[in-house]
Amino acid sequence: MAWKYGFGGKSATHVESGTVFAVSYLTRNAQSADDLAIVPDAKSGRKWTAEDILVLKQELWDHIQDLFVRDRVAALIQREFLGDNHRAASAISNVTGKRVSERTIQAWLIDPSKVSSRKCPAWALKAMQDYLAVPDNKRDLTEIAQYREQITQQHNYLNDVYDKHQVRMATNSIESEKRALDSWQETNFNSLPIKLFELEKRIDGYLYYLSRSNAIITNALGRCSDFDEFKRVVTEELKEAESVDFAVREARKAIEEGLDEFSNDEGLAT
Repeated sequence: MAWKYGFGGKSATHVESGTVFAVSYLTRNAQSADDLAIVPDAKSGRKWTAEDILVLKQELWDHIQDLFVRDRVAALIQREFLGDNHRAASAISNVTGKRVSERTIQAWLIDPSKVSSRKCPAWALKAMQDYLAVPDNKRDLTEIAQYREQITQQHNYLNDVYDKHQVRMATNSIESEKRALDSWQETNFNSLPIKLFELEKRIDGYLYYLSRSNAIITNALGRCSDFDEFKRVVTEELKEAESVDFAVREARKAIEEGLDEFSNDEGLAT
């Protein structure tokens, strides 16, 4: 992304140049880039022409509009769709005819600085608003909310991962490994850093598997009353843990290879 800036902020950082700009609004109801004023920090040492400033103002304005759409979509999902990305994705798909998935939603809402981030398009916000404008749709969502309040639902971690966390978890995995690789490469050896990194990755994966399995077994020992219950609980939780790992690997592969939702700028499922 070109800018780091939050709503109402008095400064914005132009990512490519690293220059910090003071930001002010010329009117309380800004409608275009013409309503912005940006002044570069004198310490940056870079000279910006009037033409440069006009281009940068438009880029910043576009960034602000993208943030607005992203935040509005996130708010509607939380408030009207009960935080259910699957239901929101289905609603957008039904209205637009586009293939929007849970991972599409996650890619729209993740931190824009992440490699997995995709621009949240204005048509997605409009589709959600159009969907909610239909009384039957609104009533269905209200009934679901009331039903959820009346029952205690069993927590399903795997469903939560697919609906909300798959892209974030895969992105964290990518970033963690990149940090480790960067650390080894700073030693200035030729092939040794990469080889040691691959070894470290394998060891970390093995230790993670052992630690997770041990935690599942230890927790089951503390709460199960007999061996049959213990075996059932351990088997179910190990199976769910494996399914979560598979879900994250799927998302990671798509992110790294530019597949499915990550093969296009709008983050649409293919």
